[in-house]
Amino acid sequence: MKKQSKKINLGLVNGTFLSTLLLSACSPEDVVDKIIERVIEKALDIEELGACLPETQATAFAESAVDDLLNDGISFSASASEAPYYRFSLEQAQAITISATGESADPSIILYDSQGNSIEENDDFGDGYNSRIPLSEPLDSGTYCISVQALEDDDIPIELSLKAFVETDLNSDDVNACLPDTAAKTFAESGIDQLLEKGVSLSASVAETPFYRFSLDGPQAITISAEGESADPVLTLYDGQGNELADNDDYGDSYNSKINLRKPLEPGIYCIGVSAIESNSLPIRTSIEVFDASSIDHQTYDLVDEVPPLDGSYPISMFEYSGNRASTDVTLGGKAIWHRIDVNAPSIYFFEANAVDNSQVDPELSLFNSDGDQLAYNDDGLDTDSLLAARLEAGIYLLALSQAEESEAESVRVSVERFAKTELD
Repeated sequence: MKKQSKKINLGLVNGTFLSTLLLSACSPEDVVDKIIERVIEKALDIEELGACLPETQATAFAESAVDDLLNDGISFSASASEAPYYRFSLEQAQAITISATGESADPSIILYDSQGNSIEENDDFGDGYNSRIPLSEPLDSGTYCISVQALEDDDIPIELSLKAFVETDLNSDDVNACLPDTAAKTFAESGIDQLLEKGVSLSASVAETPFYRFSLDGPQAITISAEGESADPVLTLYDGQGNELADNDDYGDSYNSKINLRKPLEPGIYCIGVSAIESNSLPIRTSIEVFDASSIDHQTYDLVDEVPPLDGSYPISMFEYSGNRASTDVTLGGKAIWHRIDVNAPSIYFFEANAVDNSQVDPELSLFNSDGDQLAYNDDGLDTDSLLAARLEAGIYLLALSQAEESEAESVRVSVERFAKTELD
């Protein structure tokens, strides 16, 4: 299942990470906040990255706080060259959603606090080129700034809007969310638990049936499939309230879709959204069965469609640390390279993938927990290299290195550095 996470994009100093910051006598959260503050101070060239600082000129959403305007929403339309920054203030804590619409411009947005620290960012929400930052956790009262960049054309208008957050803002616009009152075909009149061993399926075109509903009486690890390559189906799984839990398009090397939920779903009502990229009139067979780890093709691990098991059946490397830093050179071809990260205490981890020896490879990094939830992803964090940061609790994590675009096998250097609390006697 997908899990939202805050990602911090950090610059580099002379192409390497900063030396480890060692802090003591602090709670884990205090340590993390201080590390972030120190790293930002020393690692980032703020003006080069275009952060919105207190003195940065910005278009104001309103002359005063926007709290009373959020229910109806407020928006501006301008090109990124005309208005790269917008500022607003809140009198009270508010859960909000920020959207940037203008697919031809391919907008990217970053939310900053009053001091120019990045809070959240987004580029290409869902399957389109628009951007959205849905903040279900209320922002504190205060002043905030939004930067707007156009990745394609700075002169094309972008509509930037600010409104009160609603749950459906978490869902992609490409498939309407399956809400409690959404019409859907049911797999069975009651829980499907007893049907999972043999599997249960229904067949229809997207035009006939875009949603299917099912219920579970107990926790179940399941696999959901959509077969119909000519239609090119896309699957989206929702909970009973319409919140998106997982999605998939083009599983493995086919145009069919599959969602493997190795972590059992809790008892309750769920809905499956089925859309088609090629044709809404062609039949698609949608199935649910019990999850079987042995049935997973290793090719799905090669393509980062699935997280490999930790039982030794698929190659996973361990980083060899020197202090708090590890680095290794690998040859990256058409298959992903996986590394295991064992975290013993709450820490911030920084991961970097750089092409070496003048190679033209475009690496990308994906971070997962042991349940298969994607926690962070980055491609082109610095030029065509990749860089990501994540706040990790104790546990086991997996890092996948793959190619953004297929090319010849070339050399890539993968680096990791951890910033953790120091225990002093």
